[in-house]
Amino acid sequence: MPVYKLIYFKSRGRGEMIRLAFAAAGVKYEDCRLTREEFEELKASGIVPFDQLPILEVDGKILAKSMTICKYVARETGFAPTESFEVAKADMIVDGIDDLTDKGVQVFIEKDEETKELWVNFA
Repeated sequence: MPVYKLIYFKSRGRGEMIRLAFAAAGVKYEDCRLTREEFEELKASGIVPFDQLPILEVDGKILAKSMTICKYVARETGFAPTESFEVAKADMIVDGIDDLTDKGVQVFIEKDEETKELWVNFA
């Protein structure tokens, strides 16, 4: 069995779906949660693709992008479908979740309180 190390911030965010996938599969992994300062140090090392988290280290190899990692974990743990159309449907759902996450992040980082209130009330 591979050795997995999930590296993300000390928050749920884009790392939480990956954590949930590992939990659902009963797969052990190292959950490495970084501060912003620790992330900047890691980023300076040059091993962080796209200069973003989360990343998943698998036996010393690095994989980036949260949805790519989720799909990988699903395949590795037997949660992903194998028939082509079912794979496409699963991808559609994952991509839809990614779109929603992007919208949620925009609300979270919005500086103008009136605009933020409009978004929150719209949802």
